[in-house]
Amino acid sequence: MSILLGLLLESLNIVNIASPSTLMFEFNNFDFSMILGVLIINLANFYNIKMYKPKKSKKTYFSPILFDISLILATIIGISYAIYSLFMPPISNNYIITLIVYILIFIYLLRPITEKNRK
Repeated sequence: MSILLGLLLESLNIVNIASPSTLMFEFNNFDFSMILGVLIINLANFYNIKMYKPKKSKKTYFSPILFDISLILATIIGISYAIYSLFMPPISNNYIITLIVYILIFIYLLRPITEKNRK
């Protein structure tokens, strides 16, 4: 896997697009989840080790409609700012926009898990 990633980076000249340390962190996380993560899950299944599965939650901190609205707003604000930044100079307080989008996404992630797992 490491040889393949090295050849890919060199042949496609991806190193000039992003910094080498950014690419290293990205691909190391990908390698861990794909190689070691799958191996760990297979070993746990082979030895009948129980894996943690989150339980359904009935308790919500916000109204259920707020979760959908927060995701829609985060998407609209994020896409709008991305399009705006392509054509206009960046806003000096862009960290505020980023913080708002992250807060909206965090609210959406607080929604309870209600779907049944398919086996």
